[in-house]
Amino acid sequence: MQFKYFGIVLLTFCSIVVHSNTTIINGTVVDKNTNDPIAFVNIAVTGTYYGTVSNASGKFILHLPNNLKNDTITFSCIGYETFKLIPLHNSNTLNIKLTPYTRQINEITVMPDSTLRSLIRKACRKIPENYPDFRTRSKGFYRDAMKEYDGNYLVLTEAILDVFKTSYKYKTIGQIKIDNSRKYIAPGIDSINNISFYGGHFIPHTFDLVKKRHLIVKASEKYKFKLSAYTKIDNRELYVIHFEPSSHETEGYIGKMYIDKESLAFVKFEYKSNEEKLKWREKELFAKLSSKEATKIILYAPMNGKYYLNFTSSREIFQNFKTGYTLEKFSEYTLVETNPGKTSSIPYNKISDYSDVITHEATPYFESDWRDYPVAQIDQQNQMSESVSDSIFMNSLIKNETKPEETISNKTERIERLTKLLSVLDRFSFGYNTSIQSLNINQGSYSLNIPGNNDNLNRSLSSVNTMWQLEVMLSYRLNKHTEIQYLLAGNLRKKDYTEVHKMGFSFSLPIKPYGKQWLMTIQPGYKIQNTMLSLGETNKLFRYNNGELSLKEGKSMVYWGEKSYGLDGRITLKYQMFRKIWLNAFAGYYYQLNSKPVLRFEDKSGNLFTKKKKNIELGARALYLNINDMPAQKPKFELKPFYFGFGVVLTK
Repeated sequence: MQFKYFGIVLLTFCSIVVHSNTTIINGTVVDKNTNDPIAFVNIAVTGTYYGTVSNASGKFILHLPNNLKNDTITFSCIGYETFKLIPLHNSNTLNIKLTPYTRQINEITVMPDSTLRSLIRKACRKIPENYPDFRTRSKGFYRDAMKEYDGNYLVLTEAILDVFKTSYKYKTIGQIKIDNSRKYIAPGIDSINNISFYGGHFIPHTFDLVKKRHLIVKASEKYKFKLSAYTKIDNRELYVIHFEPSSHETEGYIGKMYIDKESLAFVKFEYKSNEEKLKWREKELFAKLSSKEATKIILYAPMNGKYYLNFTSSREIFQNFKTGYTLEKFSEYTLVETNPGKTSSIPYNKISDYSDVITHEATPYFESDWRDYPVAQIDQQNQMSESVSDSIFMNSLIKNETKPEETISNKTERIERLTKLLSVLDRFSFGYNTSIQSLNINQGSYSLNIPGNNDNLNRSLSSVNTMWQLEVMLSYRLNKHTEIQYLLAGNLRKKDYTEVHKMGFSFSLPIKPYGKQWLMTIQPGYKIQNTMLSLGETNKLFRYNNGELSLKEGKSMVYWGEKSYGLDGRITLKYQMFRKIWLNAFAGYYYQLNSKPVLRFEDKSGNLFTKKKKNIELGARALYLNINDMPAQKPKFELKPFYFGFGVVLTK
């Protein structure tokens, strides 16, 4: 099948709905010799940060502030001579013809592998020079769509993104804020595809191979390279370098990259996944998918002496084993305007997470307040045409009109219920911690006096003991800053016994809200805690009938300690190690409101249903402790209020 690029919708920074202070310039870009449309032409207002890219039909729409409507517009594309013009007064429709650039094959210089790698690595070292060495905020348009293979479109998501990038001196990933979004979900999609995808809106970061210093950009030994051609863009010559994995057994990409001959800036990447790379879908735990083909295009464009990520496009063909359908998925991002002067990062409570699924929160397509914005319509061949329509799904909707209205409504309601359920589940996270808390007791040999029992229950204890606890924490996110938390903890040492229940809140304060993030959280709550030390095992079972103690044959464990409740607070420092994994270290303070000394008896004999556990206040029923063979009416058991710990949090 011929590669079909999804059309590009072109938006601007100025507004979502076109205002009177905006000039719309549209047109077509074609090859001067063949009149064929040219896709991915960089269209920019010279000397500004406004621009766009032509779609697969060569069409473009450029929205500009009125004060720029008479400025020079530059059209540049790899393989073509650059063209510049100033739009005539009242002429907002342009028909542009670009002249192809050609160079004879015998002019290509053959480079040894070591020389070519040195060239690429030098280009990598010059990234801070060729790309913004300062922080930037940009506006861009994102579109994600899924369709049946050679069939109807099923899902559309569109969003206007606010993109924050750190300096290209560093690989640190930036932030994304969704300014606005809308969606369309075809009726009955759950019978065709049952998988929701996330992370697509992060392609301004994840597809930025230059900033990430991808293995290809670093000329890794895992890839082999070959200078295959020269070409030209904007009157600058480019190296065209082919790359592929060094071994057929190694997963990776096969494609070409374009490097500016003079500045050594990376200008374009186009590649596909090899057979080994395609297998990654099958390794996913729950999604029963198999990827058949995956391709990407990444373009960088110069603006005022620096190269910016200008356009990204991806296409994947995959099979859903559960439904049996073969599907196509498209994702695109187009830079509309960048503002290097606006260097502040996006506020923490506004940023979107990588794992967010836009369709969960997006406005239905026909209810969106920006649906009158010009968009492209899908034609009868299921490709994007240049027509302007209120919906890109007109044909799909017409085809579905024959379906019973009640059936479509029921399926739509089921999808909405499922979407709401998923949005709730997305808010949960799990934490696993180890905490350390100290306690003071009287030093000596402890024994328990049990009437009618001659077993020698004793244990020698030092004055200071350390309790190591394993915590499991369940959190539900209310908003970007606030979570409800439930904590359950037990003792890591089998010899002793701890049981902790805590219910509370977590309030997050961003320290570094981009890249590998740092957060500080404050976690107040109410805690119930049982902390006990083992006195040993006895050959009796302890039973209480009508308040009277009786002993039976069997085995049981005996513990001594205290039962308490009170207020607990901790401060946690969290570090985002991976997208879904956070490391944390914390310090806490437990303020006891009430406590009492207790003995705990646990049956060791019997089965799961007959075993019994019982806490009894120390001193009751003639049960008391001896320390160094001397009766202790009130043995010291002082749980230190301060504790410390570390652990890991797994997010959605």
